[in-house]
Amino acid sequence: MNIDKVKNDLKGPASLIMLPFDRKNNLDVMGLKKNLQYTLDEGMGNGRGFWIVPCGTGEYLNISSEEHEVIVSAASEVSKGQIPVVAGCAGINPNDVINLINQSKEAGADYVMVPPPFYEVLDEEALCEWYRIIAESTDLGLVVYDQSWRIGLGTNLTLPVIEKLSNIDRVVSLKYGSQNIFNDTIAALEEFSSRFAFIDNSLGYLASVSHMHGATGWIS
Repeated sequence: MNIDKVKNDLKGPASLIMLPFDRKNNLDVMGLKKNLQYTLDEGMGNGRGFWIVPCGTGEYLNISSEEHEVIVSAASEVSKGQIPVVAGCAGINPNDVINLINQSKEAGADYVMVPPPFYEVLDEEALCEWYRIIAESTDLGLVVYDQSWRIGLGTNLTLPVIEKLSNIDRVVSLKYGSQNIFNDTIAALEEFSSRFAFIDNSLGYLASVSHMHGATGWIS
């Protein structure tokens, strides 16, 4: 994939879209569309931010496959090409994640974001294999969601893991960084910012420094 285009797409603030529900705990699709439209009206757009919807903050582990499709379709409908749509696709079974990815592509997503599987403890080989299997199932660009804050669960992107991921063509972006891996974050940016569109995920702690070292997007 054209990494310069990816960097321009995944540039600026990432808007983590929280899902609205009604009093009966049903997804409020019209409310979701209003929230999405609000970000466009207030200045987000191509080269000025992107949506991650659904996402961890947006309860992507607690929704059905049918709701997931409705959410991504709603985002694509509101976007009309004005802002990139990154669909969060999470699970512990790679086949389930692949199904969500394929569904998201049909619904209009531009990219997909995939975290490591929760619950299971992975070694680095298993973590790389997880992403290889998933990346080879799609022609969408894949955003890898680093979770270094889950200490001890084998979900963090060490420098050797990032190097291995750089050999998987469809892995185009890393949502990466936290204050507890400051040194590794800077080293990773120095070595791999030409290969990946880095999205700083330090909640603002490292955003300025990350940008100085080549990150294109941030979450705060």
